[in-house]
Amino acid sequence: MKKIATTILFLYFGFFTDISYAIVFSGLESTQTYTAAKTYQSSVTMNGYIQIGNQAGDPVQVHATTWTFYNASTFSVNSNINFDDNTLRIDGTNNSVGIGTPNPASALSVFNGDIRISTNTGSRGIIFQDGTVQLTSATTAGSGWSDDGTVVRLLTAGDNVGIGQATAGTKLHVEGAAAFGSGANVSTFSTVGALTLTTPLVVGSGGSGASSLTDGGVLFGNGTGAVGATGVLSNGQLLIGDGTEEPTAAALTGTSNQITVTNGAGSITLSTPQNIHAAANPTFSSTTITGNLFTVGTSTFVVNSGSATVNGQMHISSSVVMDARALPAVSASNQGKLVFDVADNVFKVSENGASFRPIVDPPGNWTCTIRISTTTGSSGDASTSVLCTGTEKALSGGCSLSGATTVLDSSWLINSPSTTTSQGWSCQFQGDGTDTPQIKALANCCQ
Repeated sequence: MKKIATTILFLYFGFFTDISYAIVFSGLESTQTYTAAKTYQSSVTMNGYIQIGNQAGDPVQVHATTWTFYNASTFSVNSNINFDDNTLRIDGTNNSVGIGTPNPASALSVFNGDIRISTNTGSRGIIFQDGTVQLTSATTAGSGWSDDGTVVRLLTAGDNVGIGQATAGTKLHVEGAAAFGSGANVSTFSTVGALTLTTPLVVGSGGSGASSLTDGGVLFGNGTGAVGATGVLSNGQLLIGDGTEEPTAAALTGTSNQITVTNGAGSITLSTPQNIHAAANPTFSSTTITGNLFTVGTSTFVVNSGSATVNGQMHISSSVVMDARALPAVSASNQGKLVFDVADNVFKVSENGASFRPIVDPPGNWTCTIRISTTTGSSGDASTSVLCTGTEKALSGGCSLSGATTVLDSSWLINSPSTTTSQGWSCQFQGDGTDTPQIKALANCCQ
């Protein structure tokens, strides 16, 4: 403060009293000290300093209702000022102002009171550090939030939070992109709603657990582990399981001369070396039938070369046609061969390794008699045999059947020569157990 004069007034005790005129101190070079109470009912003009009291307990009382400082003067206090018992306190030490508190914690602290901002012209509000001006409160019905320390929550459980969205329809609605996570593990939602996860979503939470899958591979499960994927399958490959682990990709290989496999792009074709449908005429080099019955219906059974072996019985309900051919090698021991000889155009037979001979010798060389034996069976079964006599041989024979109304699939008929020691023909029939069949055996006995 600029010192205008050297005059200083010291008031140590009491008050000014009994002075009814103005006192003017101006340009005094000496110090004036008043030790008694003084009362001034007019003005006092001082051009120097005024010191009131010299210790902390010296009081100063001012009864004037208004203090006025003129000439753009500066009122300076080097300590604290307290108005009306902390209604307003100026903390000169910490450069802060308190309203309703003796210890303001900030530049301006208000305790147990409100702050009102009003104006009769223009707009007034709070200006923040970034220059933002807030003219109104955040909401008209309160903030809607509660800060519980480590948790910030909505006061109303049914409210939604909108970020960039004024009409949030869910608990949280973000208009635009969003990120969640921390550090390097930050996942994002794009502006079009696409989710990008830094860490794959595990199977237990509905994800695959895998960061990538083979393009074109087939997926397979791994329990709670990441979903696996096979490699890209080649033409014709299938997934083959083993009952324990993930399936293996493999292709059908087929079998030689049985099933042919043709693999294509997205297709597998299975075929046989030749047609075997109902209208087809398949050709086999040899055929072995181990069952009791071989039946040829309206189709044709052809053996062009090789042999057809029937270990059971062969029942042919129509004729047998044999093409003429050159005589093959004679039969083996305990076997027989029947051939229509192309040279003589007659049937010839080789028995038990013997040379081929005609089944029927030329006319005039044999005397033949038809021998017949007839038997009526019971319980559906019947059998009979007819034998040649003397030196007769059974060159041919046959069987006839009557009285059998029901023939089971398991019925069978034997029509064969008798043993070599007793030449003849034997027949046997097995029915369903209810008929009384009559069977007849016929033998062409010649000598």
